[in-house]
Amino acid sequence: MSLWARKPVRILVVVLALLLIAVVAVRLLLPADKIRAMAQNQAREKLGREVTIGDVSISVLGGLGIKLNDVAVANPDGFAGAPLATVPALDLKLAFRPLLKKEIQVERLVVDGPSLNLVVRADGTNNFTFPTTEKSPATADSGDRTAGGAVISIPHLSVQDARLSYADARSQGMSRMQMDDLNLDFSLGSLAGGDLAIEGTAQTPALVLESSQPLPSIEVTADLDMTWRADPAAVEIHSLETRFNGVRARGQGHLALGEGTPTGTLELQLPEQALTRLATLAPPELAAKVSRDQKGGLVSAALDVVFTGQADAPVRTAGTAKARGLDLALAQPFLPTEQDATIGGHADLDLEFSLPAPDLAQLRYTGTATLQGVSFRQPQLMDQLQNLDAVLKITPERFTVESSTARFASGTFALQGSLRDPLPYFLPPELQQGLEMKTPHLEFTLRTKRLDVDKLLPAASPSTGSTTDPSHQATPPKTISVEFPDITGNGTIAADSLFYMKMPFTDLTGRLQIRDRVLDCRDLQGGLYAGRLAGQVSIDLKDLNDPAYSGRYQMTSMQVSPFLARFVDLHNVLTGTAGLQGSFAAKGRDPQAIQRTLTLAADGNLSSGMLHTSGATHDALSTLANQLGQNLDQEQALRDLRTHLVVQEGKIGLENMQARLSGLGDISLGGTLAFTGELDYQGQLLLSREATAKLFTGGVLGELGKLMDKARPERLALPLAVGGTRSAPRVKIDLGSVASELEKQAVKTQGRKLEDAARKGLENLLKKEN
Repeated sequence: MSLWARKPVRILVVVLALLLIAVVAVRLLLPADKIRAMAQNQAREKLGREVTIGDVSISVLGGLGIKLNDVAVANPDGFAGAPLATVPALDLKLAFRPLLKKEIQVERLVVDGPSLNLVVRADGTNNFTFPTTEKSPATADSGDRTAGGAVISIPHLSVQDARLSYADARSQGMSRMQMDDLNLDFSLGSLAGGDLAIEGTAQTPALVLESSQPLPSIEVTADLDMTWRADPAAVEIHSLETRFNGVRARGQGHLALGEGTPTGTLELQLPEQALTRLATLAPPELAAKVSRDQKGGLVSAALDVVFTGQADAPVRTAGTAKARGLDLALAQPFLPTEQDATIGGHADLDLEFSLPAPDLAQLRYTGTATLQGVSFRQPQLMDQLQNLDAVLKITPERFTVESSTARFASGTFALQGSLRDPLPYFLPPELQQGLEMKTPHLEFTLRTKRLDVDKLLPAASPSTGSTTDPSHQATPPKTISVEFPDITGNGTIAADSLFYMKMPFTDLTGRLQIRDRVLDCRDLQGGLYAGRLAGQVSIDLKDLNDPAYSGRYQMTSMQVSPFLARFVDLHNVLTGTAGLQGSFAAKGRDPQAIQRTLTLAADGNLSSGMLHTSGATHDALSTLANQLGQNLDQEQALRDLRTHLVVQEGKIGLENMQARLSGLGDISLGGTLAFTGELDYQGQLLLSREATAKLFTGGVLGELGKLMDKARPERLALPLAVGGTRSAPRVKIDLGSVASELEKQAVKTQGRKLEDAARKGLENLLKKEN
């Protein structure tokens, strides 16, 4: 930049033209070596640099022509490497007649194979700043004339096979730029005041940018219409039409080229075009994943690049970008192949952005993303996203979900909320390099009319199958190779209806907290089987292949019959309203693993209900009732049921279950029900006083009761055993063992009576003898 500011191209061309005229004037009088020496001396004086010139030749056919070969301009002291500029061949032809009017009209200027090597060192010094000389007032007022009073005009300038290199050791990002095989074809015309009109084309097949990341080689073509202002030095770009690897762009603007860094504004536009075209400008690793045959959607952009002239922030950029109909399937190649995931849907994007300094860390943006028909399917996931429609507000710090409706196999959800610090956490790994990682935080409100958890987590109640029966062994789930995102979150959840283990929870609400890959559902409130539910659930997802579940619950006034049917597959056995409270824990992804690890402890109670007897249960109780002189109804009133439940090692255990069976007495029972269905309960039926008295009114027990007299028990305890299976139970009320025990007690009672009678008889006999 300083090259143009201090020695504009116009001045260099004028100096070169004057040197060539001097060469022509003395060509007939001086030998070539003398001419070359004079030209070199003039150039060294004007540029303040070492200048060398090879061969010199002059012609006068069709105008005054001169050719220079092997011209080189050296670097200033302290700069090693290639010289600032080299020109293998320069061909200049001047018109004769304008020279008589002190005008220089260049009919042809062809520069073949030039090389320009611009270097900025770490301390800011460069090799393209030239020593300045003070202008005299006469020179300053000369307008469009040269220092010798001549007017210059160059109708055609051709540069062929040029090479331009720019290296900046200060840059933290783009450290080098190079263009090879650069061809320029311009017309230049002098304007009033020394200004220069420039119009033409430029093209290079290889613009190479060196950065910390690999960048592609770029083919560039440009059509330019601009004006070079002499005093003060400035560039006005009226129009610029470019293509970068086929990506169209255009622009206009104004730059002031003073003594310092440039100032001004460039207005650039990216007309609407296929997104896939932009892939040609991406790093090769990314570009290889995008097919240009895909209909990826349309993009457009407009930005203003402001050159501030400030050393700490020389460039400021702001603009807008839009995308229409983006095909999210473009992201498919960036997903890990081992996950076998599929993404689809479309998106529209409107962004406003600004970059106050050439540092991406300072990039600011805001905008709106509209998602339509988004789907994401992956066999490893608990559920599959079938459709998502959403509107998001986007800033660097936060993604705000203004509205969204997501349909999964398990249910349809409405979500509102925000995700703080989403980037760079959710970027692909190759785009995270060098960026500060932050933990995203989610705040949300989630609602659903219907959620089927059985489609998310495997149903694993004791009624869902055996843990040992081979016919119930399911295929192990596929290994999950991803991790649950390490984010934090707080939100509320609400479900009009929720199904788990086929149990219908209603009007369920709660709070959800996410920490350390653990989901904590707290303050859960809802309905279940006409009762109320409260509790909390924790799901540890640190290992998605072996998640852990735990929780506490309290259920009140719950209809017990449908609960038993769903939880332990006992149908139409017990009715009434019950309460249940306790805790549980389990691990695993498949029902067998969850059943094996399930532990549960709970206290249950039922104040009043009905016991529905049938089969072996009815037969056993009916036999007892007949002996009591009763006809047993299949429905028997049950009161004051209390028990402690323990689930572990694949069994449901009852510890000291107590209940009162109307008309018979009190039942106490303990034992287990295996998940595989086997029953093993032991206890007793403590008959009521009335039922006991009826048993002693006739039959064997009646006779035994007479024999026992006052020793007869007020309430008989009948041993009770329940075996068999859940579908075919065996119930035994052991009257025989009770009768045997009573018989023993009767014998003892009668023995004692006989002993008493004998003793009294003996005592009476002894009294008579005395």
